[in-house]
Amino acid sequence: MVIRQTAPEGHRYFLARRTEDSYWEFIGGKRKQHESIREAALRELDEELQSIEPTDADITEVAKPYPSAVAEAFSLYPVLIEFEREAATAIDSTSLSAEHNTAAWISLGEFKEFETLGQQQALSNLDLVRRGCSRSNQDTCSQT
Repeated sequence: MVIRQTAPEGHRYFLARRTEDSYWEFIGGKRKQHESIREAALRELDEELQSIEPTDADITEVAKPYPSAVAEAFSLYPVLIEFEREAATAIDSTSLSAEHNTAAWISLGEFKEFETLGQQQALSNLDLVRRGCSRSNQDTCSQT
């Protein structure tokens, strides 16, 4: 799930560092049987960020899936979730489940500073960056 904070000075994106291997990622999880992508996103949001109300979340887009960089048997469905600035202030490191130990709100230009496992693909599939952009040129390549 790509969590985006809407603010007058621009968008900020939420990354969390995985406890087990220290890679940064957009939070997410597996979809349960008979669960829609949107239902799974709201459930995972509630499970992984204890301090927020899923009702504050606005799921604005579900993009084309892509194979996981960790386990290709799994498909990842990028979901863009928007929070107004006031609601997003409750989302920080203290909100995280045990799966993550640190959190950061970043601009797309700062994305290159974080070691991830294929998170760039979610940004591309959601059209947040132009196709063909690399991690090193996000400042000049971002769409929003």
